Amino acid sequence: MATSFNIPQALAQPFANGATPSDIPNAPTGSNDVSLTEGLPPVTSEPLDTSGLPVKRTSMNDLGFLATSANYFDQIGGVYTFRQDVSTAIGGYPLGAKLWAVINSKNVIVVSLKNNNNDNFVLTPSFIGNGTSWQVVRGGGYLHVRDEKPSGTNGGNLSLGFNDWELNTVKKNTITGASLDALTGVITLPAGTYKVKANRVIYQLASTAAHAGQAEIYNITTSTTEAYGLCTSDYAGYGCPSPTVTGEITLAATSEIKVRVYAPQAVTGGKGYASNSGNPEVYAEIEIEEA
Repeated sequence: MATSFNIPQALAQPFANGATPSDIPNAPTGSNDVSLTEGLPPVTSEPLDTSGLPVKRTSMNDLGFLATSANYFDQIGGVYTFRQDVSTAIGGYPLGAKLWAVINSKNVIVVSLKNNNNDNFVLTPSFIGNGTSWQVVRGGGYLHVRDEKPSGTNGGNLSLGFNDWELNTVKKNTITGASLDALTGVITLPAGTYKVKANRVIYQLASTAAHAGQAEIYNITTSTTEAYGLCTSDYAGYGCPSPTVTGEITLAATSEIKVRVYAPQAVTGGKGYASNSGNPEVYAEIEIEEA
């Protein structure tokens, strides 16, 4: 088993770069010029004193340039993007092929979701993330949003039933394609798998008797609950633990999600009271990390 390897020679340029190389044709040339199909043509293996012909110097330079230009491109850190001429020549990119793309001015790597993939995302960016053509290779991106209010501002009242969390401040966002609507608290996430952790302040879930509530992450796009937290118990006027949601969710396509908490009664001031510390009042937050 190999335990080491030699680092290839550093290429200052491709072979024969200064010899004005030409593209090597795909089909046989019928001469002593090389082709991608034949390589060195049969006539070059015949004796010269009969009908044989030597390989042309230009052909050898073309061949050397072709063989090393891709290596040179890789060595200097080049990354390939979608090329229509390549796709046409090979009948479309294969399943699992990885290419470079730009989304919202960010450089990303996308992977082909099918064989014979001729969907040109350079011309039609919507081919990325549509669930059938190309998908961004993810991992490590992070989104952190909060409900922040000026110091001295209370959290608000709870209504009977589900209450959407107010989320209005992006603390950090490195997930390509993710965003927050600060007016509605709705988060947009591209397709992928995410680890989530959400919690918020609750003063009371009910003003009389004992009650329990629960927080959940709700997918507006699919009208489904993606994750839900522990039941949070409250006994009239004694306060209650913060509702939380932790877990992992998988979105099959770009989706709009929101976080909400169920309250069994309407409660004035149920979303928490201000600390008056001078810092922004923080009543809710969610952290989302690409898995």
